[in-house]
Amino acid sequence: MSSLPPAPSAPAAPLHTDAGLHLLRFMRDGDLLVFDEKRPGDGFAQFYSLERNELRKFVRDAVRTKLERVREQDLCQSAFDKYRAYLATLPPEKAPMPRKAVQAARRMAVAESGGSAELAELYDLLDVRDPRPLFVTGRAGTGKSTVLRQLAAAQGSKCVVLAPTGLAALNAGGQTIHSFFRFPLKPLTARDIQGGKWLQVARKLDMLIIDEISMVRADVVDAIDVAMRMAKGNDLPFGGVRIVMFGDPFQLPPIVSKEQAGAFGDLWYDTPHFFDAAVFKYDPLSTIEFRTVYRQRDPVWIALLDRVRTATPSGDDYRLLHTRIDRATDDELDETIILTARRLDAERVNKRRLDALDDAPATFSAERSGTFGSQVGTGTFKQDPAPDPLVLKRGARVMFVKNDPEENWVNGSLGEVQAISATGVLVKLDSGAIVTVDAQEWQQLEYWYDDEADEIRQKVVGRYKQMPLQLAWAVTIHKSQGLTFDRVHVHLGRGAFSPGQTYVALSRCRTMEGMTLESPIGAGDMRCDQRVVEFMARMA
Repeated sequence: MSSLPPAPSAPAAPLHTDAGLHLLRFMRDGDLLVFDEKRPGDGFAQFYSLERNELRKFVRDAVRTKLERVREQDLCQSAFDKYRAYLATLPPEKAPMPRKAVQAARRMAVAESGGSAELAELYDLLDVRDPRPLFVTGRAGTGKSTVLRQLAAAQGSKCVVLAPTGLAALNAGGQTIHSFFRFPLKPLTARDIQGGKWLQVARKLDMLIIDEISMVRADVVDAIDVAMRMAKGNDLPFGGVRIVMFGDPFQLPPIVSKEQAGAFGDLWYDTPHFFDAAVFKYDPLSTIEFRTVYRQRDPVWIALLDRVRTATPSGDDYRLLHTRIDRATDDELDETIILTARRLDAERVNKRRLDALDDAPATFSAERSGTFGSQVGTGTFKQDPAPDPLVLKRGARVMFVKNDPEENWVNGSLGEVQAISATGVLVKLDSGAIVTVDAQEWQQLEYWYDDEADEIRQKVVGRYKQMPLQLAWAVTIHKSQGLTFDRVHVHLGRGAFSPGQTYVALSRCRTMEGMTLESPIGAGDMRCDQRVVEFMARMA
């Protein structure tokens, strides 16, 4: 047996899992044992009473029994008792800090570095609980995207951020799932996983972050699992790499085309939802739900949105919503954004309003280079980040579609075009500020492994340059995802056609007073997948 390591006297940095790191959970009386064969300084309750080979056998046996608690207790009991006895021999100044003290110290450190309370809560889970795949969820406006960016930045060069679509990958600063793993665009099986440069990156991963996980199909999750096991040469789920998934299943469902539906059913999945992936049947998810809503402040509005989210509005909720029906004129909607269920409805509104302006139109064409927007046999950009071409007139309502590095505007800011030149556009924001807008660049990124530095890096493989604007008398509900507005007019037209669509539309507005409806909302518009409700209830 190896000798006991010195106990840490202060909280260590958050754990970063790597190929040689094996975490096994063992909860008893609120304590946790963390077995770490490589980093004796990390963690707050670590114990090394097992030789390395014995530890590996311990890991293998525990995984084989699916981490069943009875078996786990049988395996860990002796080590646990020895650990408690060891702690009793330590003088107070050398004893590990209590878990609550560790968490409090970490929260203070995160706050001092500008991180959010939710990030500190996430670190608590990553640091002191079991290594199961972690699902981070929450209502609209709870800061999931902010925490994702903070977590990715904190993990450094052994972390990769992936997303199901090109636009989601751009917003998250990562790469699409299909382009990273070189998956074909069809329902996936193990036979579809091929080697390539991605293997070099995957072998070095400590953490894999997936954004908008609710849009990822179950077969894609299982393909990621198999690919990571292959890359790591490790039969643990996802090859032993820590998986952190962000998303809200109540907002964005996975997309399965009619052509794919039959093939998908043949793969024996109950549903296309990510949580029905086979890997999660043997390695259940750990879940954290962010509950603090930052977008809205009114508790009545927040509670109503919660019931819309789960498609359980009361009769009083319908009556309250219908007090907001207002078939306003164009002039009355001048500083209000119309959210439509269908793209053609938004395009018709924007064309009609643009044509009504007397000013001469100006057209801006995008510049593309590299592989931006190309299919590369893998992922694809179904929509450009900014329109190409972009046709503007003086007086046009516009929305910014990219954050300004100098923070003059943010993605989703609204305004009116004041003047147009060959090189730029003058926009008066709804806040009253007047800004000059030049063409901005979007970069399509790809991960690669730098052997000399032993780091995962990103390189630019494609560029897209265009004015970061789009016409915004109306936009689709889907396009408004993740944005916040002060004044919203919801126009469902023939009705909502996708689960979560009405919830997304209503929850874009900060206040109920700022939201109006074109027509009454019916029970058919309150669409929610019952399988999502059941899954979220299990995770609570």
